[in-house]
Amino acid sequence: MSGSKIDTESKISLVFEGQPLLAEAGASLLQAWMAAGQPLTENVGCMGQGVCGACRVLVRRQGERLAGTALACETQAEEGMQVSFLDHFPARRPHAYDLHALTDSWTALGPVRA
Repeated sequence: MSGSKIDTESKISLVFEGQPLLAEAGASLLQAWMAAGQPLTENVGCMGQGVCGACRVLVRRQGERLAGTALACETQAEEGMQVSFLDHFPARRPHAYDLHALTDSWTALGPVRA
């Protein structure tokens, strides 16, 4: 039965979207997510959608108090990491305003909401 033994020495454990996962050492967070059989949704990864940054994640590394943002496609999975995807909110409509005309931040919301 030595052929069915799982090599856990090359695996690392992390928590992704509240679920404990085992990932290959050296895998990106996105690779770890897909290797665990988790589905890619429109919010997760550009994967042909042409939306770079759609795989943004909130990451807290083991031993660190604060979390930071990263791209799941570029960030290597680390032992003890806690990871959550950040929702990607594309614009529902094009914004027709001139950024150069917005000189006063107190009045900026008017043209942006229009």
